[in-house]
Amino acid sequence: MKLIFTEQKNFTEQQVQDLFLSVGWVSGQYPSRLHKALLHSPTVITVWDQNKDVPDDFECPVCFVGKGEFSEE
Repeated sequence: MKLIFTEQKNFTEQQVQDLFLSVGWVSGQYPSRLHKALLHSPTVITVWDQNKDVPDDFECPVCFVGKGEFSEE
């Protein structure tokens, strides 16, 4: 599996909703507002498996959305 980390904001409203609801976050119930907020956030890093959604069992060492620098620990 080749993972691609990117700051490109090329995710759909449906992908964002599915992701947030899969971890039980209430914000996933408001996909339009959530999508808009992410598109306007200064830093959003997504992980893709050769342009496919990463499987549910994939564990990222560090996942960060928001201001600041991205680093792996």
